[in-house]
Amino acid sequence: MKSVLAWVLATGGLLVAIHFLPQGLIAVLGSDTPAAVVISRSMWPVLNRGDVVFIKGTTREEVRAGTILVFKHQNGIAIHRVVRVVGETIVTKGDANPKEDDP
Repeated sequence: MKSVLAWVLATGGLLVAIHFLPQGLIAVLGSDTPAAVVISRSMWPVLNRGDVVFIKGTTREEVRAGTILVFKHQNGIAIHRVVRVVGETIVTKGDANPKEDDP
């Protein structure tokens, strides 16, 4: 009987943790989308297909050359490295890509 009760409590605790994990990550990381799965090879060898990345919110002032950004574009989202910042323009490029992204 004790082992059944322990199993029920452990399972219930796990389910509660899974339920609240996304909200906890949103609060801790300051990002509406706190995690993503890499689906391309554009950032190889740093990021590979299937890698899970946690996404921390940032401010414009924190963005510098070398920073890896997650950003929305017309086809979805991208995870690329900042090549340079010129005024308000941020230029990115996937580490494995031959050319820069459109700013």
